[in-house]
Amino acid sequence: MSEMTTVREETLRELVHAGSVRGLRAVQSGDGRWAIVAQIGMSERALRSRREQIRSWRRLDTVYRYARETL
Repeated sequence: MSEMTTVREETLRELVHAGSVRGLRAVQSGDGRWAIVAQIGMSERALRSRREQIRSWRRLDTVYRYARETL
């Protein structure tokens, strides 16, 4: 998943509100952490962190809460 194209939170939020995001899904990496992947048009982009290439969480319920409250 580290080779995937990324998108910043602010940009993803704007795309969601504009109706350009076809879907969001949670993807679990090999180390057990979860990331958000957005289907934007015909491509997929992972949510980027300010500190890391891809933002990740330890718990799936935290990913869900983040997506509902932030995006």
